[in-house]
Amino acid sequence: MSLKKFFNSEIHKKVIIFFRDNPSSIDTPRGVATWVGTSREKAKKVLDELQKEGILNAIETSSTSGYSFTQDKKIIKKIDEFTKK
Repeated sequence: MSLKKFFNSEIHKKVIIFFRDNPSSIDTPRGVATWVGTSREKAKKVLDELQKEGILNAIETSSTSGYSFTQDKKIIKKIDEFTKK
């Protein structure tokens, strides 16, 4: 996994750090769009990209998608190391 590409994007970086700092949070694309200051479509794209890399987990319901932070200790360790740089 290459975290560098995500940390070069301000939106990706904000989302990763938010979920890392709030590991029990679950949020929707609409909620993420609001606090990141972007469109719902852009937020959904970012969330899906982070989910594909294992950084976020997707929780699908019939009406929406929710996202939460990974519980994978290896990924969390890599993110913690990267954010300390």
